[in-house]
Amino acid sequence: MITIDDGMTAREIAYMLQEKAVIKKPKLLLKNFVKMKFDRSIKSGQYKIVPGNEMFVAYQFKTLRPNSKFITIIPGSRFNEVSKLLGSGEQFYSSLSNIDNFPVQMRDILPHNPKDRIAFLLPNTYSVVDDANFVDKFVKMSSLLWYREIYKKIDLKYTPKQWLEFSTMASIVEKEAKREDEKALIAGVFYNRIKNKMKMQSCATVVYSWSEKDIIKKSLSYKDLEVISPYNTYINIGLPPGPIAVPSVSSWFGAIHPVNTDYLFFFARPDGSHEFSTNYNNHIMKQKQ
Repeated sequence: MITIDDGMTAREIAYMLQEKAVIKKPKLLLKNFVKMKFDRSIKSGQYKIVPGNEMFVAYQFKTLRPNSKFITIIPGSRFNEVSKLLGSGEQFYSSLSNIDNFPVQMRDILPHNPKDRIAFLLPNTYSVVDDANFVDKFVKMSSLLWYREIYKKIDLKYTPKQWLEFSTMASIVEKEAKREDEKALIAGVFYNRIKNKMKMQSCATVVYSWSEKDIIKKSLSYKDLEVISPYNTYINIGLPPGPIAVPSVSSWFGAIHPVNTDYLFFFARPDGSHEFSTNYNNHIMKQKQ
């Protein structure tokens, strides 16, 4: 059984197969991969490959389906939802706890709480080798993508505390915003409220607070807003202690580069967009229109 990890190049695969005595000439195998237009589309997973000449082995890779799991992380997924996809909350927590599962360049910025590290996994569909270590491999793959798409594209250096705050804001923006073009604007409103020592009053944090008590809320009453939780921004000033969901790339950049405005209030329109206001009276008036 041959294991191909995600991100391996055709060249790395060819020389690995030579080491395992599956083939003798890795360069010839590469030529056959190119001929079959398969050199850039080898999927990760486990392959049952019969040793033989290079053309025969290349053909096997072309025709066989790898033994792998496809895991899709949707933006806005919570820890418990990702745990169910992976089949084990304990294993997922353990994998997040293991610092070696994250790129070395980002280990110093990771939150202390392993559950908060879920925000540092990028939403995507991952093909993971289906073996005893597949959860570890999933964390490695999704955190590596986060490193490439977020961390490497940020020019400034931030402290671990700032990264935790960005991840928390990004997760709230992910749950509040329906439109991509409003994410940085919504982040700006929340930052303005924090700066003015106002409560953020994010309904998404209330829903999360109830979910932490294993109660799912699809709509909120005024009484629901009183739930006691450090994540409830209707009763606590400032950001919650950590992220409430997995943010997308656009939510991350919205949190890191918010739009600078005087807006302090917003509410959702029926089409999912939002109406913004600089003062409470205007906010109420617009809702009555």
